[in-house]
Amino acid sequence: MLERLLDSLYESLGEYPMWRTFLGRLAAGCDAEFAFIVIEPGRDQLPAAFVSHDEILPQIKACLERGLFQGMPPGHFGTDTRRTWLESALVVSAEFGTAGRFHVGFWRGSGAKGLDRAAEGILFDLVPGLRRAIGLYLSTAVLHRRLEVLTTATEAADLGIVLVDRDGAVLQTNSIADEILRIGDGLRVLSGRLRASDPVESAVLSDHIREKAREQTQDTDWSNYEPVSLSRAESALPLTTIVRPGPAFRPAASPLRRTAILILRDPSRQNAIPPVILSRLFGLTRASALLASKLASGLSLKDAAGDIGISHNTARVQLQNIFSKTGTNRQHDLVRLLLNSAATLSR
Repeated sequence: MLERLLDSLYESLGEYPMWRTFLGRLAAGCDAEFAFIVIEPGRDQLPAAFVSHDEILPQIKACLERGLFQGMPPGHFGTDTRRTWLESALVVSAEFGTAGRFHVGFWRGSGAKGLDRAAEGILFDLVPGLRRAIGLYLSTAVLHRRLEVLTTATEAADLGIVLVDRDGAVLQTNSIADEILRIGDGLRVLSGRLRASDPVESAVLSDHIREKAREQTQDTDWSNYEPVSLSRAESALPLTTIVRPGPAFRPAASPLRRTAILILRDPSRQNAIPPVILSRLFGLTRASALLASKLASGLSLKDAAGDIGISHNTARVQLQNIFSKTGTNRQHDLVRLLLNSAATLSR
């Protein structure tokens, strides 16, 4: 039974919710209603709870909020003197790392018979495997958090990201790329492979993908890229693309699969910058921020004034105020400043 539990402990690391299969088997093997793991990493990190059944989660969270797991000595207990939900649970606590602690246990129900030595032994035997599994969990959490940060950045920047193999087969995309490829104007997926709308451009793109996949290395070289412009039928503006080698494959000595990354930017997708964002970033009045937003959208001062419903002279006065707030003195410099600011990341 222990070997089967350890196998499911590692196999269910990739589940969501994590360890659901392992905890379900632990509960069944110990004739319990529920099983759970509580991790207290220390170093000002929040605790995490994993359960075999969702019904148990409120009780576990209540125990965490009341600090019932804190300071629990290594070992087990079957009765809690404060008469909490834990009084019918068997829990084994152990340390991991330099400051972390974890607690694994199960609950048989308030009317269940006493906690037997066999079940207690199973929990103690699981401790070494749990130490290793929790280390993997914490490493995975760091990688997941980093991925979420990068995803947030690319989504906010309105960048489409496509990972392909050397033959152009699509392996991974983000939501921006999905939308661009769904429209299929300039770039689309045919039989699982990227193809440009124009046959000549498609051949050029395929050559660049093969070249960059071949140049994939252990370390990222930010200077290694190839720009590609893809014409479109529905827009005079091309779909702009950067082709890079696939992600660095360190610590492996060679990649599992040769890949290339395409970074897509559709100039026609750019929306007007919300005036409230410009007001907050540059301290502009509501009227000045509205004018600045119109100018950043490409309108001339005269057209922006007409669009807002103010005179050209009023717009000129407001523009001088905007220059003063932004440290610019020409409309061209102002627009460049606005389009290169964090204001463009407001979506």
